[in-house]
Formats: sequence, structure tokens, C-alpha cells
Amino acid sequence: MNAGDERPDQLAFVIWKSRVLVRSALDPEPLVISGRAFASSVPLVPVYDEGGARIAVYILETDERGAHEAVAEIAPAAVFAEVMRELGRLDANERRALVRAIAIERWSNRYRYCPVCSTTLIWTRDAIAKICTNPQRVHRHFPRLDPAIIVLVTDGERALLGRSARFPPGFYSTLAGFVEPGESVEAALRREVFEESGIRVGTTRYFDSEPWPFPRSLMLGFFAQAQSSEIVLRDSELEDARWFDARELAALQTHMKTERPYFDTIARRLIDTWLTQREHGTLFA
Repeated sequence: MNAGDERPDQLAFVIWKSRVLVRSALDPEPLVISGRAFASSVPLVPVYDEGGARIAVYILETDERGAHEAVAEIAPAAVFAEVMRELGRLDANERRALVRAIAIERWSNRYRYCPVCSTTLIWTRDAIAKICTNPQRVHRHFPRLDPAIIVLVTDGERALLGRSARFPPGFYSTLAGFVEPGESVEAALRREVFEESGIRVGTTRYFDSEPWPFPRSLMLGFFAQAQSSEIVLRDSELEDARWFDARELAALQTHMKTERPYFDTIARRLIDTWLTQREHGTLFA
């Protein structure tokens, strides 16, 4: 996985500083390009899937101008774009490949020097890992993941959502937070919900997981039953939190999907699942 690695004909996504090469500023469709299309002077690092197939390359240019020059002759109208809100456009295989590639690229950009001895890190060829160039003792480093919980808290009739100051107007979402050292995911869930909203929860049910490389999270989704109902904003994480009944929640979900139709996240799927189960009488008990 070293820069300057062989450049096969296999098509791959192209990434620069966590942004993906897309057709144009008006067309967010990610491009796939053969490694042989790049000039030999362009430093590329390949990214592979679990089976060893190349799924992406990222460009080791320090500035945006250099990155655009690297692809100018190959795709003149193309631009590097943030695709987080557009992942829902892609099919499952494309989405999985891009999420993996972005996660690895983000980690690599931050891990340039060994955190143990400060020497330069280089890629290994047998794993997604880097080793340092310390002649005294080689240290091996793998990409790290930060586990986080995301939860839809309900009382049977209503669902609890919160709003961060950074959200677009009218947007609310499920509560979420990172798992702390020495903490189970269930304990993290109860702590985060209470810290953010003052609501205590009892029974929990695992729903699904989602890799979220912005920057390096693994989201673990849950449903949880509320044991209290009075909302008290206990920290600065949220500027608002409220209970939504099914009618209000369905209207909110429609509004958010209209405003950001391709922002497909585990939070949306938690809400959709609860609304569907409630409609069919199969609510989590």
C-alpha cells in the first residue's frame, strides 16, 4: 500500500483529503478511473477491500491545486466533493467501498508519524496498517475506530429527538454519543441519554450498526424504553430536545427527507422502523 504502487487497469474511486472525485460541481456521481490513467509522477496510495481487490486510490498532494492538476487531463470537469450527504444515492456495494476508502484515507492522513517514537510511518503490504521507520524498534499501527451509540428513546406513544445548534433549521435527530473507556455500550447509552436530555431509560434493544467515517466512528444503533418523561437539558450538546408523537414524527421525517433526500443514515432508519412497527402493532416491548 505504498505511494507509487503498481497501477493496474482496474477502475477505482479517487479520493483527496476525504473528498471524492465526482463528475462535476452539478453532478455528484463519483467517478471510477484506471490507475494507468494517472501520470507516473502523481503519488497514489491504493485502498483494497476485504478480498484484496482495489476499490480506491487516494492522491498524496498537499494542496487542492495539485490534486486537481493530477486529474485535469483525465476528467476536466471533475471536482473533489464531500459526499457524506450523498451516500444514499449509491448502491450498497458502492457505498460500502467509499465508506471504507474514506475511513482509511482519513486515518492515514492523521497517522503520518509514530505516536510512540515520532519517526515516519510507512504502509505495510500485508494488512491495512503502518509501521514506523525506527531502527531500534518497529511499531505497528492499525486504523482505530471510535464506537458510538445512537438511540431512539420511546415511551410507547412518543419518540425522543434532540437538536444540535449545527443542524439545519427544523431538523431533529436521535440521541448519540461515544462509548467511554471501560464502559459497555448499554451503559454508554444510558449515560448519554441522561446527560443530554435528563431522561432515564430501562430496557434496550439492539437495532443495527453503521460505519461512519466522519471521521472514524462505528455507530451502534438501539431502541430504548424511557423510564421518565421530563426533559432537562443537562449539558451543551443539545439546544433543544422534545417528544414527538407518531403524527408529528412522520411529518418531521417527511420534511427532513425532502430537504436532504439522500442523507441516508441509521438515525433515519431507526425512526422509519419505529413508525412502521407502531403502524403494524409490532412495537418493541
